[in-house]
Amino acid sequence: MGKILLILLAALVCAPVFAAFSVFLLSKRPRRRINADAIIVLGAKIQPDGTPSNTLRYRLDAARRAFECGYAGRIIVTGGQGRDENEPEASAMKRYLVREGIPADSVFEETTSKNTIENLKNAKAIMDEKGLETVLIATTDYHMDRALVIAKRLSVSAGALPARPGRKLSVRLAAYMREAASWCLLTVKILTGRI
Repeated sequence: MGKILLILLAALVCAPVFAAFSVFLLSKRPRRRINADAIIVLGAKIQPDGTPSNTLRYRLDAARRAFECGYAGRIIVTGGQGRDENEPEASAMKRYLVREGIPADSVFEETTSKNTIENLKNAKAIMDEKGLETVLIATTDYHMDRALVIAKRLSVSAGALPARPGRKLSVRLAAYMREAASWCLLTVKILTGRI
């Protein structure tokens, strides 16, 4: 009985670590950048003063650089208002991009979503309304594969625009663990036909 309990305990400890390491390895795969009609920037936390968190700023900067290099002519920023946020993430994101020199009429806001699936569903509605067919998804590198799977399930023709993760190792490790758990949840949703 003691050995079985020890094996189960080891499995409980090792499985999340292995899953997080798998997320890390996936995030480092090379990506081919394509030209697209638009860039979708997936939301992330904003600070109380309305400035983007580092994670969100890295995503926005990746989108801005790609826009400036001519990879896409429009940007769709996504994200609703979290409980601890003073405004929708998309509003703060647009303000940041405009301040960085992106024309305001080139940035469309999606301000109601609460998660990646909703980000992409609602962005797809904007794409359909504006006649946009292809996108680059700008998100953190470890989040990219899940975002692309969701996009494919939603019939969004998407390429990757990965942004770097945070600088702190502890922040990255927590993000890899959270992403591994999100993969499990997405798998359940796919298997049960909810996406």
